[in-house]
This record gives sequence, C-alpha cells and structure tokens, in this order.
Amino acid sequence: MVLTNLASIQHQAAAKVMGTMKTMATDALEVMVNLLPFHMVVDKHRHQAALHLVTLPESHPLHKPVRNAANKLVK
Repeated sequence: MVLTNLASIQHQAAAKVMGTMKTMATDALEVMVNLLPFHMVVDKHRHQAALHLVTLPESHPLHKPVRNAANKLVK
C-alpha cells in the first residue's frame, strides 16, 4: 500500500515535470523523464542496504546478528 502511494507520487511529479496530463501511461512517462520504475528504485536501495550490512567489519555490533540472519532460510 505504501509503495503504491509512493509510486503514484513519483508519477505525479514526473507528469508535472513534463507538463503532461495525469492520465499518461506511467511507463512512457518514466522513460521520457529518465526515471527508474519505482519498484526498481526500492529494490536498488534494499540491495544497497543489504550489501552495507554484509560488509560490516567483525568488530561492528551488528555483524553477528546479520551473519546469523544470513544463515536462515526465508519463507
């Protein structure tokens, strides 16, 4: 629900930048404004956060919990 609302806000902002109507297709609008689709933006930031956590040094307080979480299967 939150991601849908944020994607809608990105669409509205792109429409205002381009001066188009709100009914323009989101895919075409994102191409014209040179934006990644919102779900890809979210995946990109999630991936960067995961990489940051995985590369923490052993002396960091979060190293052990992250290592333990990495060994568990997610359903």
